[in-house]
Amino acid sequence: WGLRQGAADYIVKPPREEELIARINQLVV
Repeated sequence: WGLRQGAADYIVKPPREEELIARINQLVV
């Protein structure tokens, strides 16, 4: 569910590539 929420937030407000990568890394870890 957390991943879905993060994905929704990403779709609504797409951050910079760097922020996106950092966020994905946080979700993965």
